Order: sequence, then C-alpha cells, then structure tokens
Amino acid sequence: MTPRVSNIEVSEAFSETCAHVGRRIRDRRTYEGLSQQKLADMVGMSKSVLGDIERGCGNASLRTLVKLAAGLNVTVADFFGNGAFHNYEYGTVDLHPGGSEPYQ
Repeated sequence: MTPRVSNIEVSEAFSETCAHVGRRIRDRRTYEGLSQQKLADMVGMSKSVLGDIERGCGNASLRTLVKLAAGLNVTVADFFGNGAFHNYEYGTVDLHPGGSEPYQ
C-alpha cells in the first residue's frame, strides 16, 4: 500500500511555500526600486492583494505569478528558487551576493 500524504503535511508545505514565494517577490520588487503600489498597478492588482502575497498570506494563482514575474522581469521559477534571479535583460542578478548560504 502506498503511504498517503496527510493534510497537515500539505498545509504546512503550502504555508512555507507561500511565505518563501512572497519573500522572493518582495526582495525582487525592492531590488527593482518599485513600491507595492507601482508593481500592483503594473500588473493590474490591488496593493493589498500584493501585500498579502508578499507576506505569504495570499494564495496567488499561476496567472498572478506570471504577471508578477513579467512585471519584475524574471521567470516564475525564480520565485521558487533559492539563488540568484534570472533577469531577461541583464542575465543573472544575485540579491544575496557574497555568501554560499541558500536564500532563507
């Protein structure tokens, strides 16, 4: 019999992933010098929804993540990674240079 994943495990993993993605979006937004309002306007969402996503409280759809990635000039995959962001214009941009520690 194949072991099943519990709802608690899924819920915890989901919460951790939302928090991680939110931090990555916030880090990239601040690196780009954008306010929450400016990025929200660029991608057609409210500032409060963007704030929820950045705090890991919002459940961003794939469509929303694609819009945010386009607005920040990165790939959606960059939001889930731990390393440098890929910038379409300039190549790789490391927001946490100088260390071998993974992004926390």
